[in-house]
Amino acid sequence: MVVRLLAIALALQASRAVHPETAWDERIDPSCCPYPEHDPRDYNWPYSHFQYSEVIPDVVGSFVSMAELNLTYGGGAVVEYGKPLSPAAVPIAPDVAFSLEPDRDATTLHTLLMIDPDVPFRDAPGDGEWLHWLVYDIPGNTTALGRTLVEYEPPSPQPCPSSDLLCLPEHRVTFILWEQPHGPLVLQSEDVAISAGTNAGRARYKARDFASRHRLGLQIAMNFFETWHDRGDGTFDERPWYHVRDNESLAQVSHLIPHVE
Repeated sequence: MVVRLLAIALALQASRAVHPETAWDERIDPSCCPYPEHDPRDYNWPYSHFQYSEVIPDVVGSFVSMAELNLTYGGGAVVEYGKPLSPAAVPIAPDVAFSLEPDRDATTLHTLLMIDPDVPFRDAPGDGEWLHWLVYDIPGNTTALGRTLVEYEPPSPQPCPSSDLLCLPEHRVTFILWEQPHGPLVLQSEDVAISAGTNAGRARYKARDFASRHRLGLQIAMNFFETWHDRGDGTFDERPWYHVRDNESLAQVSHLIPHVE
């Protein structure tokens, strides 16, 4: 009996335990965005954000991350797993950084692709995936030395039609990084060079098809941001109606956030 009571006590204590390095920071609002802020109790972050957003499986399939893909635009805008960026904040190609550990080096070649599956709108992606940028044969992590097949084009989301009250205006602009396991890419007839300012060839592209065509396997890193039409009236950064901070509202949505306690 004593052993049984001790086992129950230990189980209760374990169920209430919080990882010592993942205490909840009250300054973080878990319901701020379409994808919650980084909850330190979410051991699946940032992978979980690709699932919240349905970038996985809409754009690519499940994968095991081998690097953190960091992208920073000239004005200081940072791509951070779904956080919104206005179209004006991303006018030119970002600086790209990623590590080569554990088994890649400066001779390893990579491909970086930027794509938007939600053109013209998420609920009606007739022209998605829209190809914004494609660089291949990147030596190591020096993107500037790679070969550009498709020059950068910033997203330019259109406003939802006033007659469509169910229109979903958000665009999930996604960056995908692959290692090239078979060396330099051999371009095929489908791999058409596209210059800046040219739209022909960008619509209805498929990241999965490109990866399959060049035997790239699973991607090794991803990142994405959300954007939508900016009316230019200063309202782009306003918090949406579902952004709540009061304790009662937070309690109603906390079960939607995966965490371990």
